Amino acid sequence: MGSSSGMLIGAWVLALQAVRAIARKVIRRSAALIPVLGLHPLVSLGKGMIYNRQVNMHLVELLRARWFWYAPVLGLFIGSGYALGMRGDQLWSLGIFAAAIGGSLLYWERRLLFVFVGVGLLMAAGLLTVEGFVQAAGLDIVAFLLGMMLVIGYLEENWFFDRIIRALVDMAGPRPLLVVTILLAASFVLSALVNEVTSIVILLAALFHLTDRLEVRPWPFIMALVFATNIGSAATVVGNPVGMMIALRSGLGFIDFLRWASPLALAAFLVLAAVLFWKLQGPLKELKVAMEVTTVRVQDPPGLFAPDMRLPWVIFGATMVALALHSPLEHALGLQKNSMLLAVALVGGGVSLLLAGPRARELLERRVEWSALVFFLLLFASVGTLKTTGAMSVLTERVREWSRDDPTALLFLLSGIAGFITALMDNVLAVATFIPVVQALEGEGLGVLPLWWGLLFGATILGNLTVIGSTANIVAAGMWERRGGKVRPWEWLKLGFWASLPPWALAMGLLYLRVQLT
Repeated sequence: MGSSSGMLIGAWVLALQAVRAIARKVIRRSAALIPVLGLHPLVSLGKGMIYNRQVNMHLVELLRARWFWYAPVLGLFIGSGYALGMRGDQLWSLGIFAAAIGGSLLYWERRLLFVFVGVGLLMAAGLLTVEGFVQAAGLDIVAFLLGMMLVIGYLEENWFFDRIIRALVDMAGPRPLLVVTILLAASFVLSALVNEVTSIVILLAALFHLTDRLEVRPWPFIMALVFATNIGSAATVVGNPVGMMIALRSGLGFIDFLRWASPLALAAFLVLAAVLFWKLQGPLKELKVAMEVTTVRVQDPPGLFAPDMRLPWVIFGATMVALALHSPLEHALGLQKNSMLLAVALVGGGVSLLLAGPRARELLERRVEWSALVFFLLLFASVGTLKTTGAMSVLTERVREWSRDDPTALLFLLSGIAGFITALMDNVLAVATFIPVVQALEGEGLGVLPLWWGLLFGATILGNLTVIGSTANIVAAGMWERRGGKVRPWEWLKLGFWASLPPWALAMGLLYLRVQLT
């Protein structure tokens, strides 16, 4: 036994020495690749194990290295697909999709690299045709997002939302509970009316202005505003990219969201507010003490109805009214479902460019998230391959088996799985994956209206669970880090548990009751 162990250790030492020798040559010839791929921990680990120095520290660095988790993530996707019954082209398409998505998640700043290569490999393997790419790329979703980004960008350039929020905070005066209530309500409403990213950027700017004056730690309130933003983004079709995706793939309109999603999102928000006032008693007391000794004035009277605000008010009001009336207009004009929804966004974007005048090009370049639009386009194309190869059909069959075709079980199962994926990855990825599943269930004759809403709430409310659960979470964490703050994922998870599961459970329970009563 002892000799066997000695031989094994000797073999490991020889192997590590070989790795070290190879690594030296690779480093000398390709030193530029080391920081790009994050290989410092691997080289350090080899040295540490050979010389028996600081091994534990190197192991920790290795586990923190993003590349270390790439193979397990890829294996998890492919292994799950095989276990579900996928074979042949289905596994190949899933493997390439997993490689692109896994790389995007681990190297988020280089996500476009992975989706470009992924779609290219799908085409080279014959799994995706040019026609299939055009059909699956979601050009309608990309065009809608582009138009709305231009409208919101024009309003932001004119400080439209910033003036509104700061005026509301001024009105609250030195009353901490009222100030926090206004900020939470503003997060909910603003994310529903524009989008989650715009909402959180504007509200965090106002929050930082307030907390800097009072010299209080803003991190608990940052999390609170993000939670309210995510729930509010489920209330309308324009609040979140996943809402737009669901609307354009399901045929649901702005009024449908107001009738179904808005009341449930409001109920979830009220639960969230109660939970936050309970869990944030300490930070609220600190805020109260600071307000008692400091006179807070967020800014001078903002002039909400000043002459320079007239055009922004017209653009905002006209866009919201047109979006609300798009379905009746389509019916009256005999247009295809959601044609006016897309038309409103494009016309609004064009008018915004017109009003921007000489700054039109700057508006187009600076206010449109081009990297996000390209990422969405290529992501949708790769998901479309899963549909054409039949991989989604296999997943659909497994979901039906697990739920035994029980509508209630199917509703909670689909929403829960989508929410779980959202918390671990991103809500856009989760919804893009499950839209074909719901469409397949609809094609088999199942009533899928509740499933669309379950998918929406799972991908928005359960995004509160982790710091990477939604785009708003990531943006808020980045803004806090740029100010020198430290993001604590465990602290987020502890509060995120209460900010996600109770509101989600209430929204899903009310959705179930409404379905039973209709």
